[in-house]
Amino acid sequence: MFTEMATVARDYENNLSIVVNPNSSRNRPTYFKVYDHVNYRQATKCAGISFLSPEYVIHAGEEREWKFSNKKEKRLLINFLNSKRRGKKDTELKMTNWQYTIALWNVEMGFIDDAEEAWAYTMENTDPHDADFPLPIDLPMPDYTLLQ
Repeated sequence: MFTEMATVARDYENNLSIVVNPNSSRNRPTYFKVYDHVNYRQATKCAGISFLSPEYVIHAGEEREWKFSNKKEKRLLINFLNSKRRGKKDTELKMTNWQYTIALWNVEMGFIDDAEEAWAYTMENTDPHDADFPLPIDLPMPDYTLLQ
């Protein structure tokens, strides 16, 4: 069985990784995963986080469920999403990790063929709550300091 999955970015300094692996037959909820290791296979914790609100997306049977326990973890996530650091160096691409996470979600869902196509979908012409369309590249990041 094939599963759609893409590693968005790795933060070697803080030992985090961001991954998208949507189920293309079920477009909601829209979320990404954050692992407490640069290699998700070696992670001990995984947080599913909504693109649309500061909420966790919990999956039945997830043994590594992670809810951030302090402001520092939330701030690390926000800083990482706002940065362009995808690994050991800053990327030359124009997208922040937040935008790149959205773009790769859209790629993995089959809405677009590559991340650069994501620039065509904005809040002006795309409804982020419409399950039949890609997420807009300029979707405002929720205030993840409010994650509970």
